[in-house]
Amino acid sequence: KVNGLRRLGCKLGVERIILKRGQMMLYFVSNRNSAYYQSETFGKVLTYMTRNPMRGKVEEVNSHLRMVLRSVSTIDEACSILTQITLQKQEISL
Repeated sequence: KVNGLRRLGCKLGVERIILKRGQMMLYFVSNRNSAYYQSETFGKVLTYMTRNPMRGKVEEVNSHLRMVLRSVSTIDEACSILTQITLQKQEISL
């Protein structure tokens, strides 16, 4: 299960995933000048947050961009959310 979560995270450009106290924290590519931030993949992340604003937030912490999602208590739930993000169509043009 953990390896599946890591694989899904890698597909989304996530460098680190933390599940703690009912939250999932996703840490994205640390280089803010990376082409990743102009990619369709990151667009899917932004689209998910636009569609689900009450689910969490995107914030910058110690020069790392991270997404914090609430009410994620199991690895299966985390995998489900990352799969939803991966499969959705991008709506926001960057």
